[in-house]
Amino acid sequence: MFSSDDLEVQAPWLRVGGKGIADLNREVVDYLVNAKLVGTSKGQQGGAADELAGLSIPVRIKGPFTDPKIDVQLDEMLKARIEAEKAKLKAEAEVKKAQLKAEIEAQKKALEKQLETEKQALKAEKKALKAEKKALEEAQKRELEIQIDLEKARARKKLEDKLKKLFD
Repeated sequence: MFSSDDLEVQAPWLRVGGKGIADLNREVVDYLVNAKLVGTSKGQQGGAADELAGLSIPVRIKGPFTDPKIDVQLDEMLKARIEAEKAKLKAEAEVKKAQLKAEIEAQKKALEKQLETEKQALKAEKKALKAEKKALEEAQKRELEIQIDLEKARARKKLEDKLKKLFD
C-alpha cells in the first residue's frame, strides 16, 4: 500500500497538492488532489481561467484502478471561494474601520480644540462682564454718595436758612 499526505507538484501555471492512499494489492485508490491555477494567462487564450486563478480545486479520485470515480468537489471549491471572499471583505472592513476610527479621532480632537477655544472665550467674556459689573457698581455707589451729599447740603442749607430767620 502506498500512502502520501505531502504530494506537491509545481508547474508554470499550476500547483498541485494531495494526500491519500493507493492500495497496490487490491488495486484501489482514494486520493484527494488540490489543483490551483496561478500566475496570469494573458497572451495564451486565458479568459475564464483568469477567474479561477488562486482558487483551489479539490478533486477526489476513488475506486479501482481500472475505473476510478473522479469527483470535482465543487461544494468544497465554492466553500473555499466563499471563505476567501469573506476574508477579503473582513480585511477591507478592518481597513475601513481603521480609517473611520482615525477620522473620528481627528474630528474628536478638532471638536475638543474648538471646545477649549470657546471655553477660553467664555472665560474672557465672564471676566470682562465681572469687571464691567464692578465698574457699574462703583459708578452707582459714587452716584449714591453724590445724591446723599446733595441731600445733606440741601438739608444744611434749609437749616441755615431757618436759623438765619430765627436770629434775624
